[in-house]
Amino acid sequence: MDLHVDPTQILTPDEVHLVLMDGERRAKRFPLTRQNLVIFRLAACCGLRSSEIAGLRLRDLRTDSDVPVILVGQASGKGAKARKVPLAWDEGTWLALRAWKAIRLISYGAAPSEPVVCVLVDHPQYATSCIVPTENRSHVGRALLPIQVYRKFKAALRPLPPERRAQLHTHSGRHTFASYAVRSHPLAAVRDALGHASIATTSVYLHMAAADFAKKGNIYGFASVPGMKTPPETAPDPT
Repeated sequence: MDLHVDPTQILTPDEVHLVLMDGERRAKRFPLTRQNLVIFRLAACCGLRSSEIAGLRLRDLRTDSDVPVILVGQASGKGAKARKVPLAWDEGTWLALRAWKAIRLISYGAAPSEPVVCVLVDHPQYATSCIVPTENRSHVGRALLPIQVYRKFKAALRPLPPERRAQLHTHSGRHTFASYAVRSHPLAAVRDALGHASIATTSVYLHMAAADFAKKGNIYGFASVPGMKTPPETAPDPT
């Protein structure tokens, strides 16, 4: 099988840093931006697919464990394969997901069985785009569809030039994570984190990253922005 990854689908460390910095700055005012940034981190810093992000439940974020991981269940993983994604590989993402989980559980009153990313603001547009819509019932808290995850990932790319944003999609985040993870972690560990059936699939990423970053807990060679420590404000967000 000829395995190939388009180099344009790999975000540079500078691009990742720009998205994280812009998202953290705007998330102080807009809770929807905070969720967009969580989606970006799950894709670009954890390697999750859109369907996997949409299927995550709060209980799947084991952020307070001695060995913090994301549990990707069989229902959402490709090929019905469950896996564990390490969070210690990127400390900023670990902290950000821990903070987001607390926000969902405490500020939004969500249960552990509820989705990690969901509808945060009730709006007529969700009547036709959310799972099992019903009349006279709020859609707040409903799980996002994979297409909505994709759109919110694109929204997180706001600081990048328009032509660059047009090239990228949620799976670009997965390609990006894989490309830099193989530079600082054992190939077999990256294979397991990505859920690849063969190590040959993972090894294609060995030649994709231009630099060799070897710091554990710092996958892109810089200290990714720590997660927010206080609940978001309730201002509306245009994205």
